Amino acid sequence: MLKRFAFWLTLQWLILATAAYVAHIDHFLTPAEVAHWHDGFGLSAMSHIATWLDALLLAPLMALTVAKFSQSWTEEKIGVCAAIAFLISGYVHFVEYAPDSYKKPTAVFHDGHLTQFGLAHLVFMALVFALVLLFYTASKSGVGYALLFSFALGAHVAAAAIQPGWHLGAAEAFNQHAINIIVRSWMVIALGLWVLAVRSAPRPQR
Repeated sequence: MLKRFAFWLTLQWLILATAAYVAHIDHFLTPAEVAHWHDGFGLSAMSHIATWLDALLLAPLMALTVAKFSQSWTEEKIGVCAAIAFLISGYVHFVEYAPDSYKKPTAVFHDGHLTQFGLAHLVFMALVFALVLLFYTASKSGVGYALLFSFALGAHVAAAAIQPGWHLGAAEAFNQHAINIIVRSWMVIALGLWVLAVRSAPRPQR
């Protein structure tokens, strides 16, 4: 279990380290780079709380989830969830993030274009989405871990949706687009919890 945890945590951190490197090349890694190269207009990767949550919350949580539950996942289920996850991640990046990229540029998307950092982020989020799907649809979990897992996801979604607007001013933070993302995501998380609860419920003895 410990080896699986270490491998998946290292893999995710390598993806995030690559993302940080290409964000630096794009001059969107730190606030100082954005101030110097982009006239201070935009939210740098290091300024976005979701970047820190990816590394310090999601990555360890996903690695622990793999370590605890992956032995019950079939190859077919993994393949299906991975395919769906890449579709979801593509939708999130090109449909949800793109419209705000001119008004609220970030390291992921600015000037209407997905950046190299955004591409690495797309891959990382596809991995996360795949593990989320596998956890909710192919695992059996206790109540405590399921609630911790779901709360972490919900908090990450809220931070990722709100902060780009908050960076411009409090009035921009809770715009309708951000609220829609949060509400839809939390509804999906609630559905996932219900599916997990049904799977984890003890079966009656015959």
